Amino acid sequence: MRKTLAKRALWPLVILIGINMNMMNEVMAQDSLQYELNKDATLDHILELEGGYSNKSADRGGETMYGITASTLDQLKSKHGYYTQFKTVKDLTLDAAKNIFADEFLVNNEVNYGKNKVALKMTELGVNTGAGNATKILQRALNDLWQETIIDDDGRMGPGTGNLYQEALNTFGPNLIVESITNMQEEFYHRIVESDQTQDVFLQGWLNRAQDARQFFWNF
Repeated sequence: MRKTLAKRALWPLVILIGINMNMMNEVMAQDSLQYELNKDATLDHILELEGGYSNKSADRGGETMYGITASTLDQLKSKHGYYTQFKTVKDLTLDAAKNIFADEFLVNNEVNYGKNKVALKMTELGVNTGAGNATKILQRALNDLWQETIIDDDGRMGPGTGNLYQEALNTFGPNLIVESITNMQEEFYHRIVESDQTQDVFLQGWLNRAQDARQFFWNF
C-alpha cells in the first residue's frame, strides 16, 4: 500500500520534470534558430562593410574583392582545391565570398568562442584585420575588462586565452566582451597609423566601420 502511494506521489513530480525539459528544449531550439538568423545577417553585413572590388596602392591588403584578398584566394585554391573557377579575385562572386567567410572564419570562431555574438564579432573583425590580429585584439579586450595584463597579446588562441575568455563570458557576458573588442579594434587602427602615416587615409573609414559594427551587434 505504501509503495503504491509513493508511486502515486511521484507522478506529479515526473510530469513536472517532463514539462520543464520540454520547455528547456523549446528555449534551446529558439536560441539556435535565432543564432542562425543572426549568423546569416552578420555574413551579409560583412559583405556590406567590405564592399566590392578594391585595388588601392596605399592599401597593404592589396587587391581585394568583398574583403577577400588575392593572396587569400590563392591560398584557398592550394589548400582545398576550391574556388579554382575564379581566375582572379576580381571574378569572385558574392555567394563565394560569403561561403569563405563562413567556412574559413566563422567555423573556427564558433569552436573557440561558442555560437554567440562574440564568434560573430570575431568573424567580422578577422575578415578586416586577419585572424591573428583579431586574436590579439581579443586578448587586449580581455585584459581591459579585468583592468590588468593577465595574458600576452601574442595572437594565439591557446589555453590561457581560452580559459580567460570563458571566465569573462561567465562574468561579463557577450555584450560587454563585444564592446571591449570594439574599443580595442579602434585602438588597433590608431596604432597602425601611428606606425605608418601612409595609412592615415584609411583611418576614418576604419573607425566608421568599427562604429557601424558596434551598432549592428548591439541590436542582437
